[in-house]
Amino acid sequence: MSCFFSAYGQNVTLYQQFNGRYDFTFVGNTMNLGENNLTIGCEDLVVSTSAADLTLNPDQLIEKAYLYWAGSGTGDFNVKLNGIDITAQRNFSVISNDELPYFSAFADVTTQIQSTGNGTYTLSELDISQTLLTESGYCQNRTNFAGWAMVIVYSDVTLPINQINIYDGLQKVPNDLVINLSSLNVLDNNNSKIGFIAWEGDSMLNTEHFEFNGIELSNALNPADNVFNGTNSVTGSNTLYNMDLDIYDIQNYINVGDVTAQIKLTSVFNPFLNGRDFIMVNTVITKLNNQLPDATIAIDSVAKTCDSKTIVVDYTVSNLNATNALPANTPIAIYANGQLLQTTATTTIIPIDGTWSSQISLVLPNTIANNFTLQFIVDDTGNGTGVVIELLENNNSFTQLVSLWTSPLYNSIPPQYFCTSDITNYTIDLSAYSSSVLVNASDSIHFFTSLNDAMANVNTIANSTAFNLTNPITTIYIRLDNQHCYSITPLEINLKPYPGFITPSDMSICRETAESAFDISEYQESIAVTTTDLVTFFETMQDANANTNAIQTIENYLPNITPKTIFVRIDNGYCFSTTSFTLAYFDVPKYNTLPNLLSCNEGLTQGTFDFSAYETSVKQSPNDTVHFYESLEDAANEVNAVSDAYHYVATTTPKTIFVRIDNENCYSITSFLVTTRNCPPTVYNYISANNDSVNDSFVIDGLKNIFLNYKIEIYNRWGRLIWTGNKDSENWSGYAREGFDSTKAPDGTYFYLIYLNDKDYPEPLKGFLYLNH
Repeated sequence: MSCFFSAYGQNVTLYQQFNGRYDFTFVGNTMNLGENNLTIGCEDLVVSTSAADLTLNPDQLIEKAYLYWAGSGTGDFNVKLNGIDITAQRNFSVISNDELPYFSAFADVTTQIQSTGNGTYTLSELDISQTLLTESGYCQNRTNFAGWAMVIVYSDVTLPINQINIYDGLQKVPNDLVINLSSLNVLDNNNSKIGFIAWEGDSMLNTEHFEFNGIELSNALNPADNVFNGTNSVTGSNTLYNMDLDIYDIQNYINVGDVTAQIKLTSVFNPFLNGRDFIMVNTVITKLNNQLPDATIAIDSVAKTCDSKTIVVDYTVSNLNATNALPANTPIAIYANGQLLQTTATTTIIPIDGTWSSQISLVLPNTIANNFTLQFIVDDTGNGTGVVIELLENNNSFTQLVSLWTSPLYNSIPPQYFCTSDITNYTIDLSAYSSSVLVNASDSIHFFTSLNDAMANVNTIANSTAFNLTNPITTIYIRLDNQHCYSITPLEINLKPYPGFITPSDMSICRETAESAFDISEYQESIAVTTTDLVTFFETMQDANANTNAIQTIENYLPNITPKTIFVRIDNGYCFSTTSFTLAYFDVPKYNTLPNLLSCNEGLTQGTFDFSAYETSVKQSPNDTVHFYESLEDAANEVNAVSDAYHYVATTTPKTIFVRIDNENCYSITSFLVTTRNCPPTVYNYISANNDSVNDSFVIDGLKNIFLNYKIEIYNRWGRLIWTGNKDSENWSGYAREGFDSTKAPDGTYFYLIYLNDKDYPEPLKGFLYLNH
């Protein structure tokens, strides 16, 4: 007997379903040598080896064989079947309220059983002895047990179309245990049956009951109050200690059209025994006569075109493993990422094991991503409901991940410009653009000289690393290919010449102060050959190449050092050339100040000067050269130099003489004045008026053409004015003309007054002169 237990385990649920001419049977045996409820203690009650026979008719072919084994404890999941190692593929467990665990294990042994066929099967090495030795509670509670069983599903052509449902798990029957069987579809209840694999049943504990759809079941081996009593319905044995392999006829307890059934197991309290029996249900198998279609669907292929949301799908609806034909007009719903796209339907009846294929064109909405889940569901009107009753209602869907074909993404390359001295012969590495164009590194890339070639993928440029350009403007077409699609993007290559220029001459400044600035703006027009080219000045070649830090004050540039190299960038908007010139400061010659010169008026303000000595005295450096000029312009231009500094004749007064002092690089200009003055006349006071051409008249040097307003008066010794003259008169030749007739004056001494009428000579010159005929 057992006390009351509460336990937790795995619910018994549908594991596998078979539709066709199938039936099932059990093969198995206990490891207990006797009922555990008769003896307190574990001596010799559980062994590790037992055997059972499989006997099928020749027409009964093994379809599936599932091995279950169970026992007290946490589990032994490695056993042998006919000496072949078996490892559990699934396992189940429950734990009682006094913390005693129980286990069950599962393995698919179909291949081995199909190969061996009928005969004796021995399970060995199922060892729970250590558990029983260390956990005395099993023996105290009389729940020490072990056993094994095989569910054999077999086919037989003489059978009607049946549905075999195998449910498994591990649930305990403490009080009321309800197991709901789903996925049934009863068309004919003839020969319907249900089978159990249950553990730890006791033959002498009348405490448990079994109800199917509310009807209590029993048979000759299984009394109504002791259904789990250690019996085997296949062999008729009642000594299957502490396990049950029972099969019940339920054809009168299930109705045509039923899709579910309910099993209720009850272990009632027995006051006489002061307890309940402890039962564990491991496996439930039903056999129902079932004639239904079983619609399945598969996507055969998905045809796509590049950059299109339209796909063409080939699909197949099948009615395999069915027991009836699938009717025409069975609905089909098509979903993308769970969104209904379209509905369609089969157009013909699909027989048992038959198929029907079709094709459909689908236009995907823009809300569906390029990578999406495509789902076809047969027997779906578009809202998740069907119209056909099937053997299986959970196998109507087919899902496939679909990736639409899209042309390769790429980065557009702006027009490229290359500077060259020969725009008809230039070599370029096109492959260098691959990394810039590619968005997806796995795409392939090729280069073409025409769009048609790129589209046809012919005549690719063979040597893209050294492609020769012969035109100023060339368009290369870049084709990118992924697995299915391609894209083409143009690459325009422009060859531009380097701008021409006129090499500038160096510039120097002759400075007198340290702040002398250079005006280099004149080079903006003189250097460039083309007037549209931009000329810019820089202090370093690096700045000129980078076009940074240009000189801004080109009209008034002050270099920090001299000589200073100025770098010139001539830019045509695409290319640039560079040249340079040098700025240098030179000192002007130093000179001495020259005094002005005076000379006597030689007539009409003409004077003669000698300033040849100034050629040496003006300069401070002996290497300097000196020249004299009559104008500043001539001196600056170094033309019309004075040819004779020894006898320079000045015709105007005062006259500025400009002196140019030259060193190797610069010159200075100074000046001095030459002034002609009226010097005192020289009077010759003796007259011999005898016409011998010597002293025939009164001669005064330095008077005529010098003192232009002079006046001469001559008096006799008695003080009488006898003659007057001026610049228009002839020299006095000894005749008296003032108040007298023109008569020869007698020899003798006379007195003269000469009025010069000059600011420098306010008083007249006076003196005596002697006349002798």
